[in-house]
Amino acid sequence: MKIDYLKDGSERCPLIRLYDFQSDEARSLIKAFESLANGTTNEISLGAIVPIDNIDGTQITFGRNELGQGVSEKERFRFALALPAEQ
Repeated sequence: MKIDYLKDGSERCPLIRLYDFQSDEARSLIKAFESLANGTTNEISLGAIVPIDNIDGTQITFGRNELGQGVSEKERFRFALALPAEQ
């Protein structure tokens, strides 16, 4: 799987792009998101789910918390996606 960050250049930017992945990697992502949704996992990095090729050094961590802030850039090319924890 490849990941990169497109800051500009399209009307859809900025965006974090995941591409060039196999179906088994997509299944691993689905399982990780299910574990976030059901509360068995609170945070996981993309690199812990599938092997990634960071084209430009982009990294992303998926998590859940009370606020569910969405995507935020923690450091240059380091992102966190926080979804709200369901009550």
